[in-house]
Amino acid sequence: MAAEHAAEHAAEQDVAEMDVIELLAQWERSSAHAFQQPFSSGGAKARVHRGAVHLPDGVLPWPESLAEEVPQSVTTTRDGRWCLVTASTGGSELSRLHILRRNLSGSTPEVVWTVPGRGSRGRPAVLDSSDRLGLWIAGEGQWRLITLEGEEVCWEPVPAISEGPGVQLLSARGPRRWWVVASTSAGVRLDAVVADPADAGGGLRGVPGPVFPGLRSVLEVRAAGDPALLLHQRGDEHQTGQGAQDDWLSLLPIDGVESSRSVFGSLLQPLWQGPGLRSYTVRPGAPKGLRSDRLLILCAPRPGESELLQIPLMSTNRPALDDGSASVTPSEPQPEVLVRRRSSQHGEVLRSVRVQGDQILVSCGSQVRPERVTRMADLGGGVPQAKGVGPGPVSGVAYATSDDGVEVPYTWHALEGIEAARRRRAPVMLTVYGGFGVELGEGFDPSARAWCDSGGVHVTAHVRGGGELGTTWHRAGAGRRKHRAVEDLIAVASRLRADFPAGRLTVVGASMGGVLAAAAAARSPGLFNGAVVSAAPVDLSRLEQNPLGHRWRQELLGEEGPGVPSPSRHLVCPTALWRSRFESHVAASAVDRVLFPQVLAIVQENDSRVESAHLRELISLMQDHGVESELRVNPGAGHGRNTAEAVHRYAAWILGFCRGEQGS
Repeated sequence: MAAEHAAEHAAEQDVAEMDVIELLAQWERSSAHAFQQPFSSGGAKARVHRGAVHLPDGVLPWPESLAEEVPQSVTTTRDGRWCLVTASTGGSELSRLHILRRNLSGSTPEVVWTVPGRGSRGRPAVLDSSDRLGLWIAGEGQWRLITLEGEEVCWEPVPAISEGPGVQLLSARGPRRWWVVASTSAGVRLDAVVADPADAGGGLRGVPGPVFPGLRSVLEVRAAGDPALLLHQRGDEHQTGQGAQDDWLSLLPIDGVESSRSVFGSLLQPLWQGPGLRSYTVRPGAPKGLRSDRLLILCAPRPGESELLQIPLMSTNRPALDDGSASVTPSEPQPEVLVRRRSSQHGEVLRSVRVQGDQILVSCGSQVRPERVTRMADLGGGVPQAKGVGPGPVSGVAYATSDDGVEVPYTWHALEGIEAARRRRAPVMLTVYGGFGVELGEGFDPSARAWCDSGGVHVTAHVRGGGELGTTWHRAGAGRRKHRAVEDLIAVASRLRADFPAGRLTVVGASMGGVLAAAAAARSPGLFNGAVVSAAPVDLSRLEQNPLGHRWRQELLGEEGPGVPSPSRHLVCPTALWRSRFESHVAASAVDRVLFPQVLAIVQENDSRVESAHLRELISLMQDHGVESELRVNPGAGHGRNTAEAVHRYAAWILGFCRGEQGS
């Protein structure tokens, strides 16, 4: 027994002496290599990762004429000859769209055309054939179809078919026919844009379609030989019946789109509904086989778990309803579970699915394990493997009880397991986001792996306001209920402090997570040794001064009437909380005064979403009251995607601070 303890102690010393920044660089290089083998449910052929464009055949050489711009998103044509890249100067998200032509020899591509004006966020939609390339771009309130034939660039304006923001092309329907979604006051409308046969010049016209609540994506499929659309919707608070407050998938006959009637549930029957839809695709069957096409759904029923389901697609050719619209046959069989995976058993979860030939391919990974693509058959058909399979940290999910009795999940990763980490009083990094229904903690993070490899424990709190448990979980911690997200974070921190009473505990949050981290540190300063707050709108009384203030207001405050302020104004606002904390601190006796955590604030120099002056003022307030705090500016960095250099610098600052190295 003594020999075992001696060996364990020696191993712990080796871990503690590892350089966390060197480990970070190693895992950054490893993750860049993994991104050269891209994989997604949409079949994208390229991705932007840490400021570089990664293609299936390697990293795209960046044209010299664009040297001052940072890629934000990329789309390629099916044949790989054309790349459409949105890029911005100095990390700003105010991007321009560039059309690049490749000769597939690996040489630097030619910049054929830069679209005038500012490009839209996200991927431009590409439609291409053997002799022509087309794309959609939004600008100046109008959508246009741009075509490239030879060296000539042609613009085709699309008549307005909807007013309001959020117009987006989803998929091609056929020659000169496309699906378009557009936001309306009642939900999201699925319209069609078609070439007008009466126009000799081949002009375009819009065909208004039905309205859907919370429409997210559309996939054109054949259900038992019949053409249909597969709709992914997210529950809406005004929606009733099936799918309310959940992700759900349903079939819509092609002809159903030609109707302008509103569709809120009477027409559509869900094929599947539940929280945490990650990926879906269709597995084609025999051409003439009835019910042979199968829908593959990859979902996450709870943090740290994933399930791959299979559902037969039924025919949509059914007698019309009384109002003349087509009906859809619901899926009769229950979903078949093909694979079930838990991070506590396998160290990783399933992240996306696609079909290639007769093979089902899935990507696997976690925060601390790089993504890998494998055949479903090689996963063992869902049979659990032994714990700690393969090299890498051990993972698990635990729960903390919030103030109102709700169980809040959190994911942990530790190199040698949580018990060994407790015995040696390992430092703990607690990360949080908790806003806008975003899931946190699924993608590989080089800094999380480097932290674990250097001996730390990495924890992600899945507080209300995030999307880890579906739309209901998001709404439970949004708007007037935003204070629940802070209380959930404090509950997780309290549980960790009880488990690691002598270890350093640092809470880390960026953007929305920065608001929650700063608020939790003000409300319960004795829990934390340190707090990292980055790119966060910390003054809720001045949200309108942020470029996206309307979105922050909706998520952080919700609806407020005359004389009826949101509880978030005094329970979540970091600036108000810290000011109140200092006032009570001055009035308290020396015995009753609390010890404040160290604070590191990080401002992204070219942040286009958050006004940095508010965070600067908060740090100045802390310094005036003796809090050990520091503000750093990340040069050339924006709120979103950034260069590899900016990302590395940002992660290195946080890792050094979490280890208690203030000068890092």
